[in-house]
Amino acid sequence: MMNWNVLKQESTKNKGDGKMSKKFSSTSEEVRYYIKQLLADKEIHDTEEIRIYVKDAIKDKEITPGIFSGSLRDLLAKEPQYTNPKRGYYQLNDSDSVLLVAIEKIIKNAQEDINKEMGKMNIANMTREEFVEVEKTQEVLRKLNEILDQVSEQLD
Repeated sequence: MMNWNVLKQESTKNKGDGKMSKKFSSTSEEVRYYIKQLLADKEIHDTEEIRIYVKDAIKDKEITPGIFSGSLRDLLAKEPQYTNPKRGYYQLNDSDSVLLVAIEKIIKNAQEDINKEMGKMNIANMTREEFVEVEKTQEVLRKLNEILDQVSEQLD
């Protein structure tokens, strides 16, 4: 675990004057900045650890749960090198290929969305046409999984 105080001093203080050197256009932007700063060590950090770090870094501002969660969500959505390897945990991916990380994320999201749609289908009342559609969709999922495996191999 990084020494938070040293990290903040190095990146946010001017030469001994104790004032912030970075200007932010919004609280959300500032929250994202400090989240990125913490995740720069490429270690896995849980939500509470990130929240405490950001709150400690921005002592003079109120950070609502909505601003915090929105900033974290936006960071993950807009910058694919930031990932959540499991629920409530976040990390800066150390892969050299941001494009492959983005593709991996897109494929995983597509698989989740397809599975949600498949879960809405009522198997008991399914017509033959719907059954054929499900079979085709299952084949698409298999192909997506193969592509995902290839992308993951490239990232390893």
